[in-house]
Amino acid sequence: MCVFGDHLFIVIRKQQNKELDKGMSQSTVNHPVIANPMLIVYLIFPILFILGAMIWLYFT
Repeated sequence: MCVFGDHLFIVIRKQQNKELDKGMSQSTVNHPVIANPMLIVYLIFPILFILGAMIWLYFT
C-alpha cells in the first residue's frame, strides 16, 4: 500500500509539473502544500488531538 501510494505521488507530482496551472493563483502554484487548507488541517489535526489528550489526562 505504501509503495503504491509513493508511486502514485511521484506520478502525480511529475504530471503536475508538466501541466499549465491557468486557473490557480500564483501562490498556490508556487506553494501547493502551504496553500492547501485541507492538507494543513490533515497535518495539524493529529497533533492537536494528541496535545488535547495529554492535557485531558494531566487534569483528570
